Amino acid sequence: MEEPLFKSYLFVFVNVEAERISVLETQGVVKFVRIGGEIPPIRKVIIDTIKLSLANFSNIEITNQDLQINQSVQVIAGPLRGYTGKIMEQHGNQYFAVHIEELGAHMLLKIPASHLLVL
Repeated sequence: MEEPLFKSYLFVFVNVEAERISVLETQGVVKFVRIGGEIPPIRKVIIDTIKLSLANFSNIEITNQDLQINQSVQVIAGPLRGYTGKIMEQHGNQYFAVHIEELGAHMLLKIPASHLLVL
C-alpha cells in the first residue's frame, strides 16, 4: 500500500455500545467521528463500493480533460459510475481525490482521471 485511502481514519466493525471503550483505549485512537452528536454507521454498501473501487482502479488511462480542484464531476466508469462529486485534491498526474456525498455519508475517494467527466 502506497498511502492510506482515508488518512487519519480507522474503520472498525464493532458494537459501539459494548466495545466503544476498548476501541478508544487502542494506541493512536483519539475519538469516534460524530455527526450531530451521533456515531454514524457506515453502511455495508458504502464499504463494498470502496473495496470494489480499490480493486478496479489499478490501471491508469490517459485523459485530455483539464481537471481542476473544486470542479464538479461525474464518475463515468467503474463501480462508482453515476455518482457526482467535487475534486478536492490531485494525486500525481492521473488520480484525483473526489468528495462524494451520498445520503449523508461523506467519502473522499482516489479516482482515475479517465473515470471523471467535468459537469
